[in-house]
Amino acid sequence: MIKTKIKEKDGCSRVLSVEVPEEEVSEALDKTASEMSRYACVPGFRVGKAPKDLVMVHYGEKIKDEALKRIISDSYQEVLNSLKLTPVSMPEVHDLEFQDKKPLRFNIKLEVKPEIKLKELNSITIKKKRYAVKESDVDNRLNSIRESNAEFLNVEGLPVENLDYVIADVECFVGGLSKEKASNVWLFAKRDSPDEIAKGLIGLKRQSVNKVTKKLPDDYPKEDMRSKDAEFVITVKEIKKKVLPDLDDEFVKLVGNFASLDELRSSIKKSLEIEYQRSQLEDMHTQIIDSLNGQHDFCVPESLINKETQRIKEQLRQRLMEARANEELIKEKIEKLAPSIKEDAAKNVKVYLIMNEIANTYSVEVSEEELSIRVEAMAAATKQDAKVLKSYIVKNDLADDIKLQIRHDKVFDFIISKARIEEGDIEAAFGTASE
Repeated sequence: MIKTKIKEKDGCSRVLSVEVPEEEVSEALDKTASEMSRYACVPGFRVGKAPKDLVMVHYGEKIKDEALKRIISDSYQEVLNSLKLTPVSMPEVHDLEFQDKKPLRFNIKLEVKPEIKLKELNSITIKKKRYAVKESDVDNRLNSIRESNAEFLNVEGLPVENLDYVIADVECFVGGLSKEKASNVWLFAKRDSPDEIAKGLIGLKRQSVNKVTKKLPDDYPKEDMRSKDAEFVITVKEIKKKVLPDLDDEFVKLVGNFASLDELRSSIKKSLEIEYQRSQLEDMHTQIIDSLNGQHDFCVPESLINKETQRIKEQLRQRLMEARANEELIKEKIEKLAPSIKEDAAKNVKVYLIMNEIANTYSVEVSEEELSIRVEAMAAATKQDAKVLKSYIVKNDLADDIKLQIRHDKVFDFIISKARIEEGDIEAAFGTASE
């Protein structure tokens, strides 16, 4: 029988000492030698016909290596069951003692799932925000639609006026040397702007050249240009004026299949109400996360924190790459945010473990029907064929990931059903509190 005990215990980290009896070691060696004899090539014998003792002579080290792997693998699971441990990291085997006709001894270092003592869910208080979509909210969204459908008309024979747009070639000089150059850059002219370039555009005409000196910020993308005085040479190529479409029947047809402006406004209001409901739910989820995080105190496995940290960093990297940030800026940004990223990662892992414990304790499961409904909703949202999406999910083994997300959502719903809900004051859906 395997002897084992917890040798060291530090947070979620464990060092286990393991001793496998000499009889089991001999049995594993014999079994491995027998298996290897079936295809062993020993001079003077046909393949698989050599005596076991000769196979041991020719393949002794390989047999020992294979037997050792088998013994450690088999004993590892037995040790976990014996000590009732759930690993969350890959085991590290060290201090190995493997000698002929002696017990096998080794240590295993790993991290284990922490013990979580759940608090009563009715101890959670959630303040449910209430919103009211006002006509001014509809007006603001309608103006945003107009802005997105604006036309930029060429201005001929007149200088740049306040709130005009300018298409220009821009060259940046530092210390008299050209450092950056860009063509057809869109600039916005604004008289009261704190930016010298925006103010300096007022009054310029096509083909005018304007020089503006300004100090570059400390976080400028190019490190060698940070905090330096730079001269921008701006050559005006085109002047454009933004013209918003009128709120008439043509505009209504432009933005969708609506019979009238009133019908469009009604559609916008419904859309805002859906956004409000989503915002309300997200806020409740945030409160739940904060409550769970604050109520529970247990060790969080460092290996899981490291994995989550890498995931967040990669996510940030992708966003910065999409924003066309250069590699130098991306590296600097990630390094600067590293402490807060790790803090967020630790919180994410902790809350995930709590949510998982709640799901297990209260038997929150996901049915195949629920998975199918979610996939169909995903297909509708992304305008894909549901069958094609299902096939892709199966092919790429993504069903478990989607089930995990559904389970996560169901746990949120379950907590909300048990928590104390306090109705908040009515607030504007997308603005300040209303009376």
